[in-house]
Amino acid sequence: MIGVVIVSYKNFDGTVDFINNQLNKISLPLKVVVVDNCSDVQQGAMMAVACNGICVANENERVCSNDSIFILPKAENLGFARGNNLGADFLLRNFECEYLLFTNDDILIEDTMVLDKLIECLNNREIGAVGPRVIGVDGNEQSPHHRVITPMRQLGWKFLPFLRKKKRTNSEVSGIQVPQSSYCYWVSGCFFLMKATDFKAVNGFDPSTFLYAEEVILAERLKELGKREYFCAGTHVVHYGGASTQSIQSKKLKKILKESNCIYYRNYLHSNRFIVWLYRMFC
Repeated sequence: MIGVVIVSYKNFDGTVDFINNQLNKISLPLKVVVVDNCSDVQQGAMMAVACNGICVANENERVCSNDSIFILPKAENLGFARGNNLGADFLLRNFECEYLLFTNDDILIEDTMVLDKLIECLNNREIGAVGPRVIGVDGNEQSPHHRVITPMRQLGWKFLPFLRKKKRTNSEVSGIQVPQSSYCYWVSGCFFLMKATDFKAVNGFDPSTFLYAEEVILAERLKELGKREYFCAGTHVVHYGGASTQSIQSKKLKKILKESNCIYYRNYLHSNRFIVWLYRMFC
């Protein structure tokens, strides 16, 4: 069984549409939980009715195994890491989920076998997390990522911007090469699969982050287990993007990104504290 965790933020229609019109394309048995941030029991109940699920006011209560879709309304905005941790914990306490799918609610599933193909990759014990091709609505590839971006590199881009090589978009490239499956540093957090045992072994996402850097931190946590992340080019999803951040001002997002990156640099890359301070001050 696959447990599906969706963290929603003020996106009632989008979340309902994703559950009703995208997840229903998957033939594998699913248990779906929506952590509905900045919501209340009344809104949670409305969402549950709209997607034929049930609203769970207290995530610690036991639920009926016959139900498949659960809405957990949360008055505060838990963010990405804490929200996903809460959803995964709810599923693993109530059901025997072998795999966990972490997905945004702004995803279009075009390959109905996408999860079958990702599961096949996880048969390799070296792989701790796997993601498909993630294609933006502009046609550009959003995954995978192979490089570690250090604070020194960030500072270099800030003060010597000509050093940064601009990634060419698909529209700028003639004779586009088809992506190849490969190990990578991290895959996009908008849609990826893990074994539940590996997620528990790394203690989930770092709850000290709110938004951003969760994927790279997860990659570092998996490395401590001797696990790697894998990019499966044989399947894909389309990512509309921005559903969770469109109502947050860009200045606030930049601050959140910087704070999350500093946690990543200090606690996982063990970067020089002075260099991290320079990054915080100038980038």
